[in-house]
Amino acid sequence: MTKPFLTFEQQIDHLHNDLNLDISNRERLLKYLEKYNYENLINEFAYPFKDSTGYKFINRTSSNDIVALFNFDQSIRMNILSHIFTIEKHLNTCIAYCICKEYP
Repeated sequence: MTKPFLTFEQQIDHLHNDLNLDISNRERLLKYLEKYNYENLINEFAYPFKDSTGYKFINRTSSNDIVALFNFDQSIRMNILSHIFTIEKHLNTCIAYCICKEYP
């Protein structure tokens, strides 16, 4: 089923009017939608805030709640990625050292 195109402003209106989301900072939400899109922001991070039907938001759920969860997830991802790079560099050094030692 194809969904109709909605502008970013219309997406915010849909979230508020149809899905019961409190839009605490419209400009902030607009910037996040423009930068990350509806799928990456709302569909991925709204689940914990949905009611038992899985469609509407629980009363008093704010757009700030979703943005905060998104930012928390981003910080965890960046932290993990940073550590993966450190491990990769160490592993590369160990492998290069062993190869050079064995085959001078």
